[in-house]
Amino acid sequence: MKIICNPNAENDFSFMRLCGCAAAVANALPVIKDAADVRLAAENGEGVVELLDSLSREDAGL
Repeated sequence: MKIICNPNAENDFSFMRLCGCAAAVANALPVIKDAADVRLAAENGEGVVELLDSLSREDAGL
């Protein structure tokens, strides 16, 4: 099982280290985007939707 986090600020660094995958939304701080495994094109909640859509497509083999 892999845990995915959605960080956006410096206080999320420890959370990022614990997760298997860090996906940063477009409006996350630059330092967070640099450290993230995945950079999303959308901001805020729309970025989370982008991530979930992508994961659903991958899981469904689309």
